[in-house]
Amino acid sequence: MNILILHDDLPPDARTDELDVFAQARAIGAALDELGHAWSTLGVSLDMQSLTDHVSRDRPDLIVNLVESLGRQMRLAHAVPALLDVLDLPYTGVPTEGLFLTCGKVLAKRWLAACGIPTPAWVEASGRASGALFECGEYLSGAVDGGGPAACDRGTLPGRDTLPGRDTFPMRDTLPGRDSFPGRDTFPMRDIFPIRDTCSTWPAARASTSRAGPDAFRPGRYIIKSVWEHASLGLDDDSIITASSVDDARRAIRQRAGKLGGEAFAEAYIEGREFNLALLDRGERADGPGGLRAEGLAGGRVGGQADRRADGSADELPMEILPPAEIRFEGYAPTKPRIVGYAAKWAEDSFEYHKTPRRFTFPPEDVPLLARLRELAARCWVAFGLRGCARVDFRVDETGQPWVLEINANPCLSPDAGYMAAAAQAGLKYRDVVERLLRAAVSARGSSSDARTTG
Repeated sequence: MNILILHDDLPPDARTDELDVFAQARAIGAALDELGHAWSTLGVSLDMQSLTDHVSRDRPDLIVNLVESLGRQMRLAHAVPALLDVLDLPYTGVPTEGLFLTCGKVLAKRWLAACGIPTPAWVEASGRASGALFECGEYLSGAVDGGGPAACDRGTLPGRDTLPGRDTFPMRDTLPGRDSFPGRDTFPMRDIFPIRDTCSTWPAARASTSRAGPDAFRPGRYIIKSVWEHASLGLDDDSIITASSVDDARRAIRQRAGKLGGEAFAEAYIEGREFNLALLDRGERADGPGGLRAEGLAGGRVGGQADRRADGSADELPMEILPPAEIRFEGYAPTKPRIVGYAAKWAEDSFEYHKTPRRFTFPPEDVPLLARLRELAARCWVAFGLRGCARVDFRVDETGQPWVLEINANPCLSPDAGYMAAAAQAGLKYRDVVERLLRAAVSARGSSSDARTTG
């Protein structure tokens, strides 16, 4: 195939995290050489007409989309797959809708909460405060620095009817942009909100909903994050603040917004362990909604075994959940925040860079936790309509409750990145990952063509 690798068009003074895309492009190009494909690269700027003219003229067989920003604005990243959709060109990675939902962290958190996936409480710049709820109606105030749960009313899905009594949701509400199920207007509730009977082990494992408003705020420690920028831009020890009111949080948001790309929000700080789960498309679209069941992954992949459903059936999930990684905070003083900030990822001469190794081996007592993380990661894949590759970042609090921090639909694919380390743990070479991404793009193109034909 003739393959075009798209990447950000960057100035000479670009940051280290931005320049990493060139390392990814080189590594993918080398893998394409091994696979026998012709390839070229193209930097993409805000001049979308130039991109249109280039691909219309050359008509590559497939696009490898590494674009993370346009004009160094990450909020515009979804414009590239949107244009490729219009031009009817197959491309690797998450489709337009999934990329749009995951690029903005606040929008992603709203969607997580609406889908019953636990995510820490947060405060937006507008003052809107949102908190996670147990399905049984208990506020997860443990998200805010260890407070105990307080009773409250059952929550509702934002903009939706309450959960009880609903067996299905409209397809367009649950799987935006998914075209794997031509002719289906609804999706089984159990597939998008899988609720397992494990409350004795996981007090908060049931599907959670969220509420918003002043009464949703709980005082405690918060971390100020960028709404749009990724790569932990602007994240450091000073990002952790103590807020006794929404106004305190809003004040901190305003003070740090300039370092965080212009827009920020406050997220309840979870004291505990940090995990990354990498997911890789199997390269084949599911045959129907049964293929997207995400519950019951206790028997899922633990290095080398296929992800299977809880009932032991052999049909596989549409993605492979690579071995979980935990980030260790070695030698950190008790008062130093245990966060993976910008220095830990990119400043090679920093304490944080050298003292945050990842590990892939775990003691037997972590098996139930790892199963829960896999389950939640699979639910994220389904709920956001992901494809190709993705990474789900978690914090696990002191009670053992996992919280989804964010979903990275454009994980770094550099050979030394965490994603590729997880792939290596699964026995995959770099070229194997690239081949799977190509297969997923081709398969998605076939499903899309079938949907248009039958429609």
